[in-house]
Amino acid sequence: MTGPRTGPGGRGRLARRQAALLRLTTQIAAAHAEAEIYQSVVNGLRDPAIGFDFVGVFLLDAATGDRVMQACVGWSDLPDGFRLPRDKGLSARPFEDGALHYTADVTKVPGYVPGLESGSEVDVPLRIDDEIAGVLVVESQEPNAFGPADLEILTAAANQAASAVGRARLVERQQSLLAAERRQKQYFEDLVLNNPIAIVTLDPDHTVVSCNPAFEQLYGYRQAEVAGRNLDELITTEETRAQATAYTRRV
Repeated sequence: MTGPRTGPGGRGRLARRQAALLRLTTQIAAAHAEAEIYQSVVNGLRDPAIGFDFVGVFLLDAATGDRVMQACVGWSDLPDGFRLPRDKGLSARPFEDGALHYTADVTKVPGYVPGLESGSEVDVPLRIDDEIAGVLVVESQEPNAFGPADLEILTAAANQAASAVGRARLVERQQSLLAAERRQKQYFEDLVLNNPIAIVTLDPDHTVVSCNPAFEQLYGYRQAEVAGRNLDELITTEETRAQATAYTRRV
C-alpha cells in the first residue's frame, strides 16, 4: 500500500491515484450533512486506485467516552452504530495526545481489538472545532502495509473531513438560530396582531413603527397613516398633549 513505483507502470498508477484523490476531495467538499461527509471519506479511500481496504470513521460520545462508528467499508460484520469502549482498542490513542498512530503489526501491541486476525492499523485524529472529536481508522491484513505516502494521504483526508464537518455544524447552528428567530418573530407578531388591546411599537424617539388591528379600530387610523409619526400627536388633544408627552418621557 506504499506509493507507486516511478517506472512507466508506476507513473500510470500514480496518475490513477492522484485522480482518485481528486475525486475524494471533491466528494468531501460536495457533501453537506455530516453523515454524507463520513461516507464520502470511507468510500473515497476505498477506491482501488488509492487502495485502502478497511476504513472507518468513529466519533467520540462525550457522555460515555465510547467511540461510535459513523461509516465504514471493509468490515462486513460490524453493526450500525458499533461502539468501542473508551479503554479498548488502538484508536483510543489519538484522543490522548492528538497525534496520528501507526501500528505496523497489531499482533505485537497490547490493546488491539481484533477486527482482523493480523495486519497493521493507522489511527488519525479528527480535530473538529479545535477538539479531537473523532478518529479515522484504516486497517490492512498485511503487517507493515503503510508507507509515508499513505500516512500523508490519510492525514490530508482526515483534515479535510474535519474541516467539512466543522463547516456543516456551523451551517446547522446558523440555520437553527434563524429558525428560532423566525419562530420568535412569528409568536410576537401573532401575539400583537391577535391582541384585543391596542398596541403600538415605537422606536427610541417614540415614533410609531407599527400598530395592531385593535389600535386601528380604536383610534380610526390605518397602519400606513401612523407609521413614522409621533404617538402623542396621534392619540391626544391639545389639552392633554403636554401631560401625555411628560408621561411618554418617563417610560
